Amino acid sequence: MAKKALLIGVSQYEAGLPPLAAAPKDVAAMLRVLQSPELGAFDEVKTLIDPDLEAMQTGIDLLFQSCQKGDLGLLYFSGHGITDDSDRLYLATRRTSKDTFKANSVPASFIQGIMRDHSYQRQHVLILDCCYSGAFAEGWLAKSVDINLKPQLEVEGSVVLTSSTSTQKSYEDKEGELSLYTNYIVQGIESGAAESDGDGMISADELHEYAKRHVQSAKPAMKPDIFSQKQGIKILISKAIVDKKLEYRHLVEKYAHNGEIAIVGQEILELRREQWGISDEVSNTIENEVLEPDRKRLKSLDRYQRALQRATQHKFPLDESTIGHLKDLQEVLGLRDDDIKPIEDQVTYQYRESRAIEFFERGRAELQREDYQQALISFTEAISCNPNYIIAYAFRGLTFKSLNDESAKEDFQVAVRSFPQTGEDYLGRGIAKFQLGDVESSLSDYNEAIRIKPSDHYGYYLRGVAISQLGDYAGSINDYNVVLHIKSDHVESYLERGIAKYFLEDHQGASSDLSRAIRLEPQNVQAYYFRGLSNRAVYNPQAALVDFRAIVKLLENQSDTYIYQQAQKYIAELGG
Repeated sequence: MAKKALLIGVSQYEAGLPPLAAAPKDVAAMLRVLQSPELGAFDEVKTLIDPDLEAMQTGIDLLFQSCQKGDLGLLYFSGHGITDDSDRLYLATRRTSKDTFKANSVPASFIQGIMRDHSYQRQHVLILDCCYSGAFAEGWLAKSVDINLKPQLEVEGSVVLTSSTSTQKSYEDKEGELSLYTNYIVQGIESGAAESDGDGMISADELHEYAKRHVQSAKPAMKPDIFSQKQGIKILISKAIVDKKLEYRHLVEKYAHNGEIAIVGQEILELRREQWGISDEVSNTIENEVLEPDRKRLKSLDRYQRALQRATQHKFPLDESTIGHLKDLQEVLGLRDDDIKPIEDQVTYQYRESRAIEFFERGRAELQREDYQQALISFTEAISCNPNYIIAYAFRGLTFKSLNDESAKEDFQVAVRSFPQTGEDYLGRGIAKFQLGDVESSLSDYNEAIRIKPSDHYGYYLRGVAISQLGDYAGSINDYNVVLHIKSDHVESYLERGIAKYFLEDHQGASSDLSRAIRLEPQNVQAYYFRGLSNRAVYNPQAALVDFRAIVKLLENQSDTYIYQQAQKYIAELGG
């Protein structure tokens, strides 16, 4: 039985088709393994680089004509495959252009006809490593569909191997010397790793399965395929060199996962290298070859994620143009929708979380300076970015309450119905419960927030306020002490601790805390009020008058407020 092959590589084209630098290298690599007496041991291997239509058709015709009964004929093609609007396949020649592709390309029907004419008791293998394009009336496009090559190429006694059946996916591997599919075809033969049934020979189906597994590890969206008219047909292509290096490769494949070798597997491999006398250079080569597909895939995923993050930071939500560009990048990287969905979910979530926090902090600052309308906008934006942002509902509720808007109750109820996950979530629900009058229940949320994040002063402060509301002033002072230990300039804690001390009749301590609050915030009306009450309680009328007069001055445009009226009452009482 004779074994004959024709290897065709087309790298240069007319207008409309990009060059494929890998095609001649693909042919050279296939020539090397097929001619090798220890591997393919083919009797005759011919090559055609950048042929025109006549040379390509003649070469194909002569290959299959020359195969006699029992012979094996192998046709390999690396180059552009073009499909028309009826999904008919054409193999491009160097004269193929966008406008005349049918006139200057070899149709699949021609190859099928030649193989069928010479199929009697012969074995044929057709390997197509194609970059597909689709041609339509509206222009030169890449279709996002699979094409059915089987009816166009299958012949009795033949096996057809294709690098991809998707018109958008089979790209050159720009990082390597060879096209991706051909690289693993050659690697499967040279290493012997494609041999899987223990007979020492590599069949077409074993070779394809090896290449397919590695191609899809590197670029999951590529869809290598194999078909024959008679299922289960085995055509032997090459011998497999079975040695300790091959056994070592199988071990590496066993312990490899996501571009790395398992920790225990590393120890096993080290022992085997010593036992089998495999050098570091050889073992490193084998390990890199095995790990390379997963590493390429992970690198592609990382590139897509970085591009998506930059696009999201530039503009969000993404516009239609950017979405289209990302789709193009996905196709070039050979990634499936299922591959990028977790990335898109993660990046979108991270961006929304980041923006939600940004709007929330802005809203807190606006609420602090009583810019209520702007605070409402910021808190609403935060909730829009993260609809589960519990504390944003609580603070928007506080803002509505400051405006005497009934919407406050709705926001508090949303927060109360939520299911906290973080310390901040528990704080938000606690605030909402407190505002709705469920003070005791708010304590359990504040306790959980403190347990989750004991370094956050805000939880202690809120718990102190709730405890004070329940009349436990001494307990609230303990929490304010913790706050001021963490954050020594926390005005609210000095104020609340001073008020608690006032109710405990520790007027000296109250006056000290309230004075500190006033130094930090000179317009703090409540601090003046309770310091005035403490001074009045210890019969220091002059000091009390100073405090109540300060309130009258600060609230001169709010004379209808309770605290203003009380200050005026005490001024009159003290004879001021």
